[in-house]
Amino acid sequence: MLAGTNAAFLRNLAMALNNLSDWYAEVGRPEAAERVWNLTLADISLPDAAFLLLARSASAKVGDRRVVDWLRTALRLSDGNRQLTAGLREQARRHRAPDPKAFDAAWTGPPSDWLLIDAGLLTVARSWLETSTYLAERDYLAAHSELLAPAADAAVSEVLLNLDEDKAQRYVALRDAARIEGAAAAYKPLLLRVLAHEFVAADVPRQAALLANRRDDLLTETVRTIIHEMSEDGGAASAVCADALLALAADGDVEPVLRAMARPDLFPALLDHFAAQDDAAALGPAAVLAHIVAATAVDAADAAFWIAVAIAIGGDIDEASVALAQARELDPNQASDWITKLARVGQRHPAVLPLIPPLTRPLDDTAGAAQ
Repeated sequence: MLAGTNAAFLRNLAMALNNLSDWYAEVGRPEAAERVWNLTLADISLPDAAFLLLARSASAKVGDRRVVDWLRTALRLSDGNRQLTAGLREQARRHRAPDPKAFDAAWTGPPSDWLLIDAGLLTVARSWLETSTYLAERDYLAAHSELLAPAADAAVSEVLLNLDEDKAQRYVALRDAARIEGAAAAYKPLLLRVLAHEFVAADVPRQAALLANRRDDLLTETVRTIIHEMSEDGGAASAVCADALLALAADGDVEPVLRAMARPDLFPALLDHFAAQDDAAALGPAAVLAHIVAATAVDAADAAFWIAVAIAIGGDIDEASVALAQARELDPNQASDWITKLARVGQRHPAVLPLIPPLTRPLDDTAGAAQ
């Protein structure tokens, strides 16, 4: 049957069977509808049969005692399908609500715990899942502390059946953490991850605004680690840029660099200034940003030169020599100017002086190790 291979056909089949049942009822032949239903259910898979019985229960009027048998059978056939089970249980509660005593008598045996869940708690739990953002989720949970009480366990578990296992587990973990630390603390790692991705995706003006308003959050280890990992191993330029900006923000040197990103002509003097400081930690990330926004090969080469200088100051002369060779390949004509800069910077940071000899040799000989 087509319904067995296509969920859309299964829904159409359910609608057709329900319409046929209504028509047979109108003409006084309900037994004919039962025959069609029984033949259909016998000819499809067990989960599909459970789906059709769910559809039949949903269309039935409350008080129709046949629904009890349909639902009991469907729950047995649902084969652990979370969403199907959730739908069947919801219908059972709907049909039980007007006359619990009569429903329970037809159910045979004591009603299951999920039949007795407080309807108000179910509504509150369902609304928590239906919030549109993580921030709204957090605020809703904070405002409805009853969801954290043991009395809400069954209601929360019930509404989570509508989600796949992985998504449901996220809510379980958040709820467990909120019980111990409160909703704000429970959601903080998740919201910091969102902030990290927002910062990476933002343009420079938006990044400047985020640094002004969310500086402490952006400088948390969580955000910096996420962004740094995004920037490694050939990461996108936006992630590399974000990583460099946070490094500068941590050292208090981000504002002049943000201005230079809007006006790249400010970078040469700014990089020279950073290199002249006793603590030249800002030089490396600032040079990376200058390289990203460089509009010409000349500008890119100069930024690459300063990257090499920053690496040398950090103590890795071999890596610095490789970066310097790449800078010279971009623009061989700046070698003499770079020698002058290295001599000046070397007065404060002698570790850069081994970069001078490679600049005095022919271009095809500069890729070797510094002397």
